[in-house]
Amino acid sequence: MLGTLAMVPVALLVMVVMMGTYTVDEGHVAVTYRGGALLNTLAYPGFNVRIPFLDDTRQVQVTLQTDEVRNVPCGTAGGVTVYFDKIEVVNRLSADRAVETVRNFSTSYDKPLIFDRVAHVVSEECSTSSLREIFIEKFSELDDRIAGALRETLERWAPGVEVIAVRASKPRVPQQVKANFELVEVERTKLLIARESQLVMGLQAETEKLVAQINARQEAEVANITMAKRLMESEAQRTISAIADEISTARSRAEADNEHYRAVRLAEANKRRLTPEYLQLVQIQAMANATKVYFGEKLPSMYVDRTSPQPSLGS
Repeated sequence: MLGTLAMVPVALLVMVVMMGTYTVDEGHVAVTYRGGALLNTLAYPGFNVRIPFLDDTRQVQVTLQTDEVRNVPCGTAGGVTVYFDKIEVVNRLSADRAVETVRNFSTSYDKPLIFDRVAHVVSEECSTSSLREIFIEKFSELDDRIAGALRETLERWAPGVEVIAVRASKPRVPQQVKANFELVEVERTKLLIARESQLVMGLQAETEKLVAQINARQEAEVANITMAKRLMESEAQRTISAIADEISTARSRAEADNEHYRAVRLAEANKRRLTPEYLQLVQIQAMANATKVYFGEKLPSMYVDRTSPQPSLGS
């Protein structure tokens, strides 16, 4: 009996030690409430101690986390209500501002700051937009609008929470309305295809026109080059002919000059040669060549026939 009583304090001591120690998971910090009041100290990953029965510790995540806001209603300006099945908000709490954020919004800070704010922003966007704008035209901008509104709110009320990204699913609309949208999109697609076909045909025609202009320009340039070549050839041929004519004229002039020079020189030579003595000699030679001598018994000793014509001086 005494042994059992002696074990009671030991058991109480072990229980107090176990209740006074706790662990904090990686990626989290722990805030401590003592008697209901939030302390300004943080506990970090690993083993930590607390006062049993007085301290209440709660963990908050300080790494990236994704909050999923589900089944968000969207009442459009036309009176049609659609629903977003899921809007994901990727956010992170700064460890340095964890105590401040928890003191202002509790450990469930993401409910008023993210969940409620997302529903409010979606309601504001839908109330001023038609179903077509929400479903098609403005849907690509909705993520950025929600993220911008969240950042503006958090910067003012909870600067320790950072919004990284927002992803909204396609709104869920009634099947009949969806069928009408799909039909409209089919017709829009046909219209776009027709416009694109017209554009392509116009571009093809413009391309063919440009090609024709380029070909015509090239042909004109080739014709100009060919004509210039022919003109140059004709000019060269005329130059060659003119040079040939000048050579022929010069040759004829040289030949005429040679003949004239030869005649002048011959006349000068004849003039020097036809002296009175030379003319007398030529006359005597001519008389000698033309004199006939007859021999016979009844003739004089010599008979000179002077009836033969006298040779000319130039012969």
